[in-house]
Amino acid sequence: MICLINTVTNLPGVTKTVKHSFLLIFLLIFSTGCTVLDEPPGDIDKIEAYGELTNYSSYGTTFKFQDVNSSYIVSFLSSGELKNVEFYDSPSRLITNISGIYQVGWSMSFLTANKSNYIISPAKNYNVNTNIKCLSEITTNAVLITHVSGDCFFNMSENDVITLEIQDKVTPAPNIQIYSATLTIEKVDKK
Repeated sequence: MICLINTVTNLPGVTKTVKHSFLLIFLLIFSTGCTVLDEPPGDIDKIEAYGELTNYSSYGTTFKFQDVNSSYIVSFLSSGELKNVEFYDSPSRLITNISGIYQVGWSMSFLTANKSNYIISPAKNYNVNTNIKCLSEITTNAVLITHVSGDCFFNMSENDVITLEIQDKVTPAPNIQIYSATLTIEKVDKK
């Protein structure tokens, strides 16, 4: 039996966080034949293509909406690890070099505006598909800090573009403070 302990990185003062209940931790300590790993098994060199965009700001980055019902690329992300995926800035985007099925994950933590309605989603070739399961729609009647995330699959061709986009559906479109945002892609089908 293998028991995984999640490792959290890039957070000030945090080296390791276990995302399990106390009872599960108790069982892990006293069970027999259990190996605790710092990272999931696997070899990143065997993954044919992957890429990530990230941003973290303890003060938040103001994201300004110009028009209601328009999608905007979250454009202040920096590139992380890349393999057979290219990063372009202005706006932040990943471009695939190899066709295939890609798992796309994203997350965002932000301070909402009062009376707001946001749609956050990855977009393939700058088009948000409102039917995909990794789209999040948040409606608020107060200012609050929230975290949303999603995970889905895209059939990508060579030179397809993936971006993280946000849309506000309220008039007038209020600004938000984004504290962290991440977009990752990984080719999951084999040659």
